[in-house]
Amino acid sequence: MYTLIGEVRGGVSGGTIASGMTMAAKETAAEMSDLSSDAYYLSSCTGEAGGTAKPAPMFATYIKPANTWAAPFIMETCNGRIVQLSNSLSKDKYGSDFKCVSWTR
Repeated sequence: MYTLIGEVRGGVSGGTIASGMTMAAKETAAEMSDLSSDAYYLSSCTGEAGGTAKPAPMFATYIKPANTWAAPFIMETCNGRIVQLSNSLSKDKYGSDFKCVSWTR
């Protein structure tokens, strides 16, 4: 397992806001619940196999390799699933049990 920690700077973009607004307008409560509880939601929609990753925690968590507390990035629900789908479509290039979570401090 690898843990990548890095410093980035930025803010909320128009694309982030638009994505959130589109999801809120077009997705049903059941779809949003499925999306937030299944790290492989998008992969399963295409018939690809999932893995064993649990959903990212909803609250701050201590990240041992970084020796810091962090919380899931605001776009984690979308971004993590897209990365998992990319891995699945590439025939598990990063491994069949690949996990991806984006955090912020």
